[in-house]
Amino acid sequence: MPEYVKQFGYKCSTDIHGGPLQYALNTSLTPFEFWSSKPDTLNDFNNMMAGVRQSRPSWIEWFPVDQELLNRYRQDTHLLVDVGGGWGHDIVAFQKTHAPDAKLALQDLPNVIANVQNLAPNIECSEYDFFAREQPIHEILRNTAPAMTPGYSKILLNEFVLPDQGCSMSHALMDINMLAITSGLERTRRQWRDLIDRSGLRISKFRIPVDGGEAIIEIEQI
Repeated sequence: MPEYVKQFGYKCSTDIHGGPLQYALNTSLTPFEFWSSKPDTLNDFNNMMAGVRQSRPSWIEWFPVDQELLNRYRQDTHLLVDVGGGWGHDIVAFQKTHAPDAKLALQDLPNVIANVQNLAPNIECSEYDFFAREQPIHEILRNTAPAMTPGYSKILLNEFVLPDQGCSMSHALMDINMLAITSGLERTRRQWRDLIDRSGLRISKFRIPVDGGEAIIEIEQI
């Protein structure tokens, strides 16, 4: 990492094909392309993500699911679609805790979905690759909007929301981790608002847990 940032003028990389990970591994593949080319590495990544979920409180434990989701649920629709949900750690926990019978869905890359096992019958499993066409994050969100019903559907982003100043050591390390692996970053409230505004959607609420863990950012159509 020090060698990379020195060579490139101490600037944060925004090139998903040419960040610190690509520099270290001598590849132009994106992180997910690289992991997918090595099944053992991809398996380790999915195991790691499942472990991370089990090591800290989940949004499912503190988000007001009854008030914000179940009380408004229409049975002809999916209650929750978990996009990029890996092997289903979140959707399975949600189903067991809140929605034993409601229609749910899990979506991820084909080689991830191929290894999903033992889902409940009410969880629909399908392949989805928003990396198939390279596009900025705000365009991914913009392209999700046509599937939303105004006044009913929400996007729930489960992400860290950093303070503008004085973030914790764990938040700072996560930010460095995002830079090193994905040429990305963790965002502040202002940065999240700027991003969502460019998507043509709007943030209706930030829900940040008291322990400073991953928040829920509620996004709706304008």
